[in-house]
Amino acid sequence: MKEPYPRCFDSAKQYAAWRQAARSCYPSPGHSYCEDCTPQYQSRMIVEYRCEFPGTTFYMKSDEGLHGQRSAQEVKRLKNEAIIPKH
Repeated sequence: MKEPYPRCFDSAKQYAAWRQAARSCYPSPGHSYCEDCTPQYQSRMIVEYRCEFPGTTFYMKSDEGLHGQRSAQEVKRLKNEAIIPKH
């Protein structure tokens, strides 16, 4: 079974390439690929119903340029989903 990929990527191959490149800069936990997004691309993905995190906001990070950051509520929800319930 192939690993699913986020809808904002055009293919599993494109997502795999992003993941490979991301290994060199380690995205923040809870934000991952949204850190590399732009407001323009996010708007396009929202219109195409392909943005899974439309609450992502963007800020300037010193000399590194624009970064996307998911809302605190979204990060909390993702962390809660990742917790495996104990039986």
